[in-house]
Order: sequence, then structure tokens, then C-alpha cells
Amino acid sequence: MKNKSAITAEQVKTIVCDYLSCGPKSWEDVDAIEALAEDVLHNEKKIYDNAAYVWVGLNAFRKYSRMMMHATKKAVHNAKCILDFGAGIGASTIVLKQLYPDAKVIYYDISKPERKFAKFLSERTGIDITFANTLTDCAEADLVCASEVFERIENCVDIQNDIVQIVSPKYFSIANAFGAVALGHFPEFKVGKEIVSRKKIGRVFNNNLRAALYTQMPIHFWNNRPAVWELKKSLIKKCRI
Repeated sequence: MKNKSAITAEQVKTIVCDYLSCGPKSWEDVDAIEALAEDVLHNEKKIYDNAAYVWVGLNAFRKYSRMMMHATKKAVHNAKCILDFGAGIGASTIVLKQLYPDAKVIYYDISKPERKFAKFLSERTGIDITFANTLTDCAEADLVCASEVFERIENCVDIQNDIVQIVSPKYFSIANAFGAVALGHFPEFKVGKEIVSRKKIGRVFNNNLRAALYTQMPIHFWNNRPAVWELKKSLIKKCRI
């Protein structure tokens, strides 16, 4: 059995921060990451409630999420204020600020432990991001990014509507995996009084954005993710006539 007594949450912080600065080869060491993740559970500075979730989240960010943000940057060049919705430990928020150095980048997540860790990341990397307490605090955002967030929210369409109504961003960049069976993903979703399966919720979710006058932009990226949506002002004018 491996000796994990020397592994601390501080090392988890270090490995994330080092990665954000083009980090160490230890990111390729799955056993080491799993050990770090498991140790977090027994440390007073817990980040998540499940060890596997820590490892999956960090590894998914390393492999996919960072690339998706670069794809978003190619599609949306001139964002002045960006909301990172469901930002978790804040790694995505830091990268968004690196990609959009002149923009205001806002972190938003309801998890207090993850928010605490995100503040540490901001301090450790020296990258200034804004922390919002409510969606109203994010009303100036013209781009909302959400990477693998909505499949973890049972009433995801209601939350989508809240963002549209309160923030009303010009752009959405969304990477959903509704059909995937994974830790934290809901098998069914509540849409009004209806229960919608994971196989059908993606279509409902996208049609709801279209009903809010968003159209999907062409973005040639792996697996068509993220989906980048633009609010069409011309359609708004037609609806008001």
C-alpha cells in the first residue's frame, strides 16, 4: 500500500499552479494525481467531496477545457467582460484572463470550498480576477463561458433562463456533455413540470437558447465543442416590430 501521509492539500495547490505556468510532467502521473486527490479528503482544507471527482476534474481541464477556451477565443475576439459560470477551482477563470488580458473576467460558483481555492490560485499566479456573489454582479458580461456545468444542474434550463434574463450576454460558450454517464451528471432533468432524460435534454437546452434569439456560430473544433452562441440583435428588432 502506498504511503500517502506526506501528501498534502498544499501539493495539490502547487501542482495546479505549476500547470497553469506550463507545469510539470507529474500531470502525466495518474497515480500521483489520484493520491493527491484522495489525500484532500482527509485534509482540513477540503476542495471537493469525492476524491475521484478531484482527479477527473483536473485531468479533464488539462486535456480538454483549456483547448476549448482557445477555441472560444478564436470565435469571440473582443469580449470586454467574461463570466466563467460554474468555475469550480478557478483554473478555467485564470486561463480566460490569460487569453483575454484586457477584459474583466468574473468567477462565479456556489461552492464555498472551491471559491476559496480559486482565490488562492488568483493570488498564487498573480492573475487578477473578479469574484461575484450573485448573477446580478455579473450583469455587465458580454461573454458567458460554461464548461461541463449544466449537466451537473438538475434544473439547468431554469438556470440558463436566469443567465439570459439577468446577464443577457452577447455570446455564450458552452461545453455540455449531457449524454455522458459521469460522476455528478444527472440522469434526468427537471424542465418545468416535466422530467427530461439525459438523451433529450441537450436538444431542449439548445432550443431554449434559440427561443431566446441566440444562434450557434460555426466553430471547427474537436467534437463540435464548445458550442458558441451569439445573440442576434437583428432578430430582436424584428420581434419588437
